Amino acid sequence: MAKRKPAAIAPDQGLHEIQQLANQLGPMEAHCELIERNLDHLVKITYDKAPLQRAGNGQTYKLARAPKSNVHEKQEERLIEQAIWRQFPLFGSPDFLQQECPRVVAYQTPLQNSRKDNGWGKIDLLGASPQGLPVVIELKRGSASDTLLRMLVEALAYALALQKAWNQGTRLRAEWAERMNKPEAVQKYDAALLSVPLVLLAPAAFWEKRIRGGAGRFSRQVFKEAGTPFRSLMKKCETRGFPVHCVQFEEVGKPISPDFRVKNVSHVTLPG
Repeated sequence: MAKRKPAAIAPDQGLHEIQQLANQLGPMEAHCELIERNLDHLVKITYDKAPLQRAGNGQTYKLARAPKSNVHEKQEERLIEQAIWRQFPLFGSPDFLQQECPRVVAYQTPLQNSRKDNGWGKIDLLGASPQGLPVVIELKRGSASDTLLRMLVEALAYALALQKAWNQGTRLRAEWAERMNKPEAVQKYDAALLSVPLVLLAPAAFWEKRIRGGAGRFSRQVFKEAGTPFRSLMKKCETRGFPVHCVQFEEVGKPISPDFRVKNVSHVTLPG
């Protein structure tokens, strides 16, 4: 099959502005290669454009937010986020991902400083590494139509915004120290945040469809063409301080149920 020609990325576009490009299924192979070639530039532009910190009156990163009781059942991803956050809290729970992200700190962490910060939403889940530093978790529900490339681009953009808020601001580090139950140890977090792991998290059915194909949009084996450049892009991200982990889980019950939980959280082995 002939490789689809990639779309162009404008010189002033950051990762948060090319999510639609990254979600195009046909040219995913070419887009992986394009983003890898331009990754250093994209990282710089994204970091420069990211909001500095939530400095407005009353604005916080909501690291200690309470679960919402009015989430509609159609907002399946939000329900799963809250369920995972409750199941794997910061203290007193079994490990989530023991080696990379043993705890889940928060869900729906806002990044915008003002309404002018276009393209910046909320981090689905924010975890903590064994060293007590932030991990960005990008979550997709089983029926999501997103490509793996879009997941990676979103997660990396959020990680860069988090890194900027940590390195150049003060509010995020102070809130993080408070959330880690160490408000007296803010100095511990004064060092620059040089690395932010990325966890691409979804039900096992999501990964099965992306890798081996399935019904509808993913009816052909997309990963057969895009697998090699996608893995190459992952390696390039790791060299820049953003190691990527593909992770799956199984669902017990329906997300709308108060008894919903996840089990068998494990790494996904990508073909090849």
